[in-house]
Amino acid sequence: MKKLLVVLLALTFVFVMASVTLAVVTSSVDGKVEWTFKNSDQFGGSVDGKIIFDLAKDFGEGYSAGLKVKLDPTNDNNSDELKYDGDGWIKMVKDFGTLTFQTGGLGGNAASELGVGYDMASAAGVKLESTSLVEGLNLTVVVNDTFKKGKLATDDGNYANYLLKGEYKTDTMTIGAGYQAHTLATGITIPTEKDAMAVWAGYKLGDALNLGLEYASRPNLDGNDGAVKVEGSTGIRVKADYTAGALTVNAKVQVQSGAFYNIDPDDVGSISAFNFFQYGYDRDMSQSATTLIYTVNHADPEDGSGIAGTAVKVDVAYKVTDAITLSANVEDILEGAETGCDTYTTSNYGYTLNTTPGGTAVDAKKLMSYKVGVSDALSEKLTLSAYYAGYGDLSEIQAKAEYTFVAGLVGSLELKSDSTVGVAKSTDTYTATLKATL
Repeated sequence: MKKLLVVLLALTFVFVMASVTLAVVTSSVDGKVEWTFKNSDQFGGSVDGKIIFDLAKDFGEGYSAGLKVKLDPTNDNNSDELKYDGDGWIKMVKDFGTLTFQTGGLGGNAASELGVGYDMASAAGVKLESTSLVEGLNLTVVVNDTFKKGKLATDDGNYANYLLKGEYKTDTMTIGAGYQAHTLATGITIPTEKDAMAVWAGYKLGDALNLGLEYASRPNLDGNDGAVKVEGSTGIRVKADYTAGALTVNAKVQVQSGAFYNIDPDDVGSISAFNFFQYGYDRDMSQSATTLIYTVNHADPEDGSGIAGTAVKVDVAYKVTDAITLSANVEDILEGAETGCDTYTTSNYGYTLNTTPGGTAVDAKKLMSYKVGVSDALSEKLTLSAYYAGYGDLSEIQAKAEYTFVAGLVGSLELKSDSTVGVAKSTDTYTATLKATL
């Protein structure tokens, strides 16, 4: 009842404001219901959803203002309270560019691709976006303000953070650079803030081939739990994208020093050498008397832990017909060395602290992962897909059917089987999902 009252009050506020001020109101509602049946003995479901209201008013002469309101009825703590999030902004569009003043949630990233998980601190501030200084140049400047604590109470206070980012584009070339910095309280000697810089370039060779290169550095990575301070954690990515007719090839090579994680933890998965490398995992295997144990060195960027080395990823897709697509993926950690890692073991994906790993450890840093798949759009409504993937001793098979009932309402049935060499029991998962977007 409490949630319902809050939602009704929010809706009343939104529509009253829209009618009184002639503001433009847009809204979106995402809902998802999922049932899972796993290993014949687990059955469960989940509900997820959010409501977003965007209010905006144009005052004319380049001036506008707005408010974004986010309501989440399914907050993580399962309490009877409605999770709320929202920020307001005032925007000025002039000849020199667009100036935005925002009450919170204003941040950014200095990199192009090598900045995932490493955004600057988000807070209230001002942002300048300009495309008028030089033709082809996009310039972004962000200054915000966060509260920090120092060793002494007199050091507590507000400190400004900065982002400067520019990218120059022509029909065949791209050149960009970015820098983000966080000011520190005078009592702080070992920074934990996400300072970073990056430079990147791209070049288009004809209609089929695109080349790219990026270098990023995070000089202020440290250990706040007594770990050794890391200076100059860096990452380099070289990529090539090739498209000719029905064939598409995407290749990446990444060289990094320790603790240069570059992926959202939710996207790591279990069978991807490149993802493990980006997040700082390194799988070592040891054989105990009864089962195979995996020693996983887990990256904690603020502790300066991760993998230093080189990894490569190649994705290939070929459209046999307009409906049928074949795909293949190969990923390999060419070389990798852990730095300052915490060690855990896992059996059937359950992580526990490992103090005495059994058996003789086998170096698995250079294991290659691979994946082959096929998808078939049988009709505008029904699509079938399947893949087989492997990573050393792990393998995974998935088959999936997805059906669009009407626009915005999609149902799917997924069958997945995971197996491990040396472990008799595999994990079979059957998942039915119905997702509606309003």
